[in-house]
Amino acid sequence: MLGRGALFALAFSFLILSVDLAGAVHSVSVTAVSSTLSTVSISGASDVYAYEVNFTNPTSVTATAFYPLLADGGTTTSGTSTRGDYFYVYESRLDNTQAGVLASGNIFNVSYTGTLTLKGSTVISSDGTEEYVSYNADGTTSSSGTSGGGSSATLPTTPSSDVDVTITPEELSVNITSNKISSEEITLKNNGASSVTLKIDLEGFEDAVIGVPRSVRLEPDEEKKIDVKFVTSGGGLVVGKILFNYGDSLYKEIPVVLNSRSENFLFDTSLFLARQFKRVGAGTTLRAQISLKEVGVQAEKVDVVASYIIKDFSGNSYLEESETFFVLGDKEFVKEFSTENLPPGKYILGLELVYPGAFATTSSQFEIVSNSWFTGTNGIILLIVVMVAIVAGVVIWSFARKRKVRRIVKKRR
Repeated sequence: MLGRGALFALAFSFLILSVDLAGAVHSVSVTAVSSTLSTVSISGASDVYAYEVNFTNPTSVTATAFYPLLADGGTTTSGTSTRGDYFYVYESRLDNTQAGVLASGNIFNVSYTGTLTLKGSTVISSDGTEEYVSYNADGTTSSSGTSGGGSSATLPTTPSSDVDVTITPEELSVNITSNKISSEEITLKNNGASSVTLKIDLEGFEDAVIGVPRSVRLEPDEEKKIDVKFVTSGGGLVVGKILFNYGDSLYKEIPVVLNSRSENFLFDTSLFLARQFKRVGAGTTLRAQISLKEVGVQAEKVDVVASYIIKDFSGNSYLEESETFFVLGDKEFVKEFSTENLPPGKYILGLELVYPGAFATTSSQFEIVSNSWFTGTNGIILLIVVMVAIVAGVVIWSFARKRKVRRIVKKRR
């Protein structure tokens, strides 16, 4: 989940959200008091230690006021955060015995401008069990899931030495079928002598990530595998970053691209960048090899709309263009793309093919570096020039040496 307060994330660092489509237990509803004020309430939750509710589409939020329902005579920590078009509200009990409460009633008011649309809610019980519910635009439940919790909520200790954690893979490229959950595994290994807790955050992705740990704790020499769950509801190139933070600093990030396709697409699609185009300077022209191979039964040609895009992993678009052509059987072609004015960084070159009733997305990653002359094709040319110069120098030196030896021999005679 996104936008947790630090204390909330630490208190539940042992939890992982996994979604399995099942019936919901708790329910969250939004009641409009006026055009700029709504009351959010909860029902059906019998043992609540913490919750998070997220919304889409508010233009701005001016205030949030919490009801004392969760406190139940004690104290809580609460807050809000905004990321992109999503607004999050969370609250967690502060209880040494980690006791939950029976929660049924109003939990907070929110003042806003624009439209407030309920998107999802998560409830965490005192035993660490977590239940997630997502909602349709009309507020009805579309899916829910639960996950088991850990045995304690002890706050992690601060490592006494520098962090040395290996995180693999370096990047993720996920081929995903629309409306089906895809799970990807990330491995973390603590190579240091002290325990380490890394907080996990997300950047980009729109709403494609439905399951990710809030944090992970590693003992010395311990290795853990975590699952990240993705789902997409349509086409288009979805990009983002999984951020691993130590304290207030970024420790490592994993760039992710989701290549979504419908189940009934007729073609296997690929976009290939040769090695010399994987790391180039701004202004270099990329040459991509694009291949469409028929996998379905096709009796006649199909008109396809091809959309090309260059994005960074924060979701910013730098190039968007499209063309229409027909396909009958297989098709291969080369397409060139300008990288003029792209700042240094990592990018995705993506292709989405669409025809009536179906779509498919494919992509390839590349990097723009600041010193363009020594990279890509120029780097190869420079290497060849240097090698030729070295060989020529050796030949000239050898020839000159032989002439010198001959003169010395003649003088001695």
